[in-house]
Amino acid sequence: MSFNIHAYANLGREGLGNILVPWAKAELFSWKYGLPMLAPRWVHAKIGPLLRGERDKRYYYGLFDNSSYIRGIKRQLILWRATRLEPESYTRIISSNSQHLLNKPTIVEFKGMEGWHHITEIKQRNYIQNRLLSIVSHSVKKALADDNDINFLGVHVRRGDKTVLPYGANRPIEAPWGCCFSNKWFATCIKSIRLSLGYTIPVKIFSDARPEELGEIFQLGGVTLAKPNSSITDILIMSRARILIPTSTSSFSLWASYLGGMPTIWYPGYQQTMREENSEFDSETDLLGNISTEYGAILRSISTNKNLRFKT
Repeated sequence: MSFNIHAYANLGREGLGNILVPWAKAELFSWKYGLPMLAPRWVHAKIGPLLRGERDKRYYYGLFDNSSYIRGIKRQLILWRATRLEPESYTRIISSNSQHLLNKPTIVEFKGMEGWHHITEIKQRNYIQNRLLSIVSHSVKKALADDNDINFLGVHVRRGDKTVLPYGANRPIEAPWGCCFSNKWFATCIKSIRLSLGYTIPVKIFSDARPEELGEIFQLGGVTLAKPNSSITDILIMSRARILIPTSTSSFSLWASYLGGMPTIWYPGYQQTMREENSEFDSETDLLGNISTEYGAILRSISTNKNLRFKT
């Protein structure tokens, strides 16, 4: 281990799902190369959620414990004095036996979401999940302990700063990641899953929308709204779902699917690869929200075999 070289996740001011990506990449790099890691800055004031009247103001205050990282004045001095390298540059130096180039304080800096799909191995996922559970605050751990439900269909209905795509519409050519999906698509998807399973699996909704904005989904019956929790608590509880219907354009949803490894059902044109193993766990609906007969058979098989999913 070199105490002259540090990993650092430069999180920026985006939402939690986005900033967890550079954090995870820095954690894995720190683990691989035995580098100490500087404390991430989780809290940034954001005006956008306030102006839009969003329920989650995205401050993330009090959600994470930075005691396992380098903090305080020491962290600040390193940030002021150190040379910053991209991870690729550090890897080239190490592989060419040119470590003498690193004889002064150096930060290997991670930012942005590039490289998300390079951290999908089971070993990496296990490590990231364990690290995440170790750094969440006591209040988050208590909320997780108080909610031990695992037999539910998790549904993430994102609204916030995204535009709702009309029911039955194709993925838009312009700004495809700026949209979310209609209540009717979610409702049809839930009904299709229940029909395939042969029973009314309980549904738990995670959403930044208000309950009255989700009426069509609640009319199905057997649907409850997740109780108010912090954003990271919601991700971790959602990752316990037996099956997940994400908002496919939301990194918040992607994190639940990534950590949980459960069957995940995507809007057409948006399917993500969140695991290297069990790729058959993922599928897209048709434009109306119906799953295929073949995928329904996979869900029935998984629903009776709890060993076929990654455990939270």
